[in-house]
Amino acid sequence: MGRGLDCQPVWAAGFWATRVAVAPSLHDDRAIPTFIRQALLGEPITVTGDGSQTRSICYVDDTIDGVLALAESDFAGPVNIGNPAEMSMAELAETIRDLAASSSPIRFVERPVDDPAVRRPDTSLAEERLGWRPRVDPVTGLRRTMDWFEKELTSYSVAS
Repeated sequence: MGRGLDCQPVWAAGFWATRVAVAPSLHDDRAIPTFIRQALLGEPITVTGDGSQTRSICYVDDTIDGVLALAESDFAGPVNIGNPAEMSMAELAETIRDLAASSSPIRFVERPVDDPAVRRPDTSLAEERLGWRPRVDPVTGLRRTMDWFEKELTSYSVAS
């Protein structure tokens, strides 16, 4: 069924960015935008389960660089693009709360049955074949995202 198209499969694992749903009335079930919005608004930060499940988070700039590195290479893939460093969801919530200088309590809620205990991509192939690895550390990326959220929440509040 080939149609003469080149394809390089990539799995972009756990990336996040600015420009997501900010308005408190909009629901975004991804952890980072939800935690940031809750922390900035002084709401309880809702963590599923006991917060011990881990995630690997990769700032969008790094994700784009990884996809471009693959596109510019002659490697056919597939390849994982993401951050091999993990943090627990409780640690992520605490980090975001600290960056926001928020007094939001962390509230643990029921964990969905399909919520994996670990999400950690093996990015060794991207490092070996593409010379790529994430460069933006999680705290720097979270701070950039939070700065954007603060501006957007202020704009949303003024417009409401």
